[in-house]
Amino acid sequence: MEGKHVTFDPQIDSKEVARFREKVRLLERRLGLLDLIQSECCGLSLSQCHALVEIGRSDSLSLGELSQRLGLDKSTTSRVVDSLVSSGNVNRKDHPEDRRVIQLSLTDMGKEKFERIEQEMHKQFRAVFSSIPKEKRMQVLESIDVLLQTLPTIRCCGGSQ
Repeated sequence: MEGKHVTFDPQIDSKEVARFREKVRLLERRLGLLDLIQSECCGLSLSQCHALVEIGRSDSLSLGELSQRLGLDKSTTSRVVDSLVSSGNVNRKDHPEDRRVIQLSLTDMGKEKFERIEQEMHKQFRAVFSSIPKEKRMQVLESIDVLLQTLPTIRCCGGSQ
């Protein structure tokens, strides 16, 4: 989506925009509560939990790739990873071919936490998804896809990526 220019529809109703903004804000808040549940289940901060899941889903991941996936700068990602390394959840080692690249992988303890998080989140989202009427489920998934394609292009104060 990088480089995509955002165009604005001048015909759009301001009340609809306000309603859309409020719905997304509420959705974000409720998903934040799920994040809190996720992090509390394993005693990690939200950033640590997200990092652990990203590493766990990739077997091995570079610090730069993790930074990109989390949408954090490298120094912040490095601090999060440092805490996961010191708590025994993540292994960090230099890439064999490029010592500037740091490879990350889960320890056995990290893998156990990752599995527990994945199972708990699957249960939570299964409950939410199953409460959506069957005939609306594809519509919801398609609508979320549209939002995901659009949201990264929007920046605060009118700027775009």
